[in-house]
Amino acid sequence: MTGVAHPGGDATDGTTAGPTGIDSPDDDAVVDTVWALRWQARYCRHHNAPVAAAVCDAVADNIEHDGDLTHVMPRQVRMGDWVGLRVMGCVHRLAIDRLAPAVAVCAPTLGGTSPFTARHADEAVAAFSHAVVDALVSHTTQLTGALARVPQTNEPGRARALRVALAMTSLPVRLVELGASAGLNLRADHLPGDPAVEQGPQPQVKDRLGCDLNPVDPTTTEGRTWLSGFVWLDDTDRFAALAHALDVAAAIPATVVRSDACTLVPTVELVDGTTTVVWHSALWPYLTAPQRASLETSLDHLGSTATPQAQLWHVSWEPGPDGPQRFELVVRRWTGGPSSCEVVAAGDPHGRSITLM
Repeated sequence: MTGVAHPGGDATDGTTAGPTGIDSPDDDAVVDTVWALRWQARYCRHHNAPVAAAVCDAVADNIEHDGDLTHVMPRQVRMGDWVGLRVMGCVHRLAIDRLAPAVAVCAPTLGGTSPFTARHADEAVAAFSHAVVDALVSHTTQLTGALARVPQTNEPGRARALRVALAMTSLPVRLVELGASAGLNLRADHLPGDPAVEQGPQPQVKDRLGCDLNPVDPTTTEGRTWLSGFVWLDDTDRFAALAHALDVAAAIPATVVRSDACTLVPTVELVDGTTTVVWHSALWPYLTAPQRASLETSLDHLGSTATPQAQLWHVSWEPGPDGPQRFELVVRRWTGGPSSCEVVAAGDPHGRSITLM
């Protein structure tokens, strides 16, 4: 049994139908960029983020009409690379950096007013779409850089899911996060949780180690801006939660090294008197099938050395079989002997609503 669940499909377009009516893309499917942007727009609208959706639609419209962005954007993308999120993050950061004022005045996260609430909404949305394209055309260096770099949302709301798993442990924890970005969730025990779904107190976290291909320093302006850009422009609650998590990161130390997950896990050793918790969230789609297999093989090998006093837990908050609109908290435990695997909880991707299974 694998440690995480992830979406898949056998259709020729690499999708399966999800329960919400949003097609669930296969991570490794290669699709037209416009299709990927339209999918992201539908996904954002489904989650009540029309301004974020309008960003993706504006870029898709420009490409479809052979606009200036046609020569900057790729023709096709791997679906699991989430090109829509990369574009949205770039636009948001341009607004945060005051390089796109016409976008900023429409971004609720920055105190702006959504064009969808304007008296003449159609005209306001059209003007916003024009501002989005103009900002990207005027800052193609930032756009190409954003397209080339893996998104690092580092969503602190997912700490609620990790806290549910941590509350199940009886030993102090050595926490290891794969794809940690800035390592905000390495401070999960200091971030808000949901007492209704936590089955006990938070354990002592003795070590906090993460890895990422491009570690982000959350104590710098550049790092804070990079992470802030990935919050959808409508989502003021998540924007405020991220600001709080960044303050926590400044007070609680954690180490994030430059490494990929498949390289880090073989270096981890289990320690008597502790549970080593290897954790990741929203990482699985970015990994190729061989990388996933390699990671699970390494975890199996490490788990074979576990004992009741030196345990290994693999905890993941990743898309479940219904697709990326519903995440599952999966806990696989090695405590000496064969491992056990349990789907503990499920909820929305950002961890705002979690239900025990």
